[in-house]
Amino acid sequence: SAVVDAVKSIDIVDCKKIAAMGFCLGGQPILELGRMQVDGIVGLISFHGLFDGIDQLPLPQSKLSPVSSPRCREALICNGKKDPHVPESDLLRAEQVFQSAGWTTTVLNFENAMHNFSNPRTKYDDPGAAFGYNQEADVKSWNAALDLLERVLEL
Repeated sequence: SAVVDAVKSIDIVDCKKIAAMGFCLGGQPILELGRMQVDGIVGLISFHGLFDGIDQLPLPQSKLSPVSSPRCREALICNGKKDPHVPESDLLRAEQVFQSAGWTTTVLNFENAMHNFSNPRTKYDDPGAAFGYNQEADVKSWNAALDLLERVLEL
């Protein structure tokens, strides 16, 4: 919560409209922010996020009342279905964790996308690679993220 406190201390930050996004290993802190249920965080987005150890976590109970958090809190998980680093069980558990913590959760699981699908510089000429750029998943996930941010930040 020290990072959240630091962000909230910045003069231009609206402490009731904070969103965060994470890529790859950044999926774990996004999940943790969801579990923490910090007042003022209204949007969380994970792109090809890793959720290692999620099966060891108990499901949280939502602790933010509608009065303390009148704005809808939304989480978006963007995943490549061919990502060998994110088993289906981890993806389902991540969705359960967000929902149990009171987040309206959307999962986009792109059929032909691998890990790191949003990075056009990803080397994808190795047929055995677990990584690869997927333009369709990149564009659709980014547009979904922008839509979420427009809603929760009221842009």
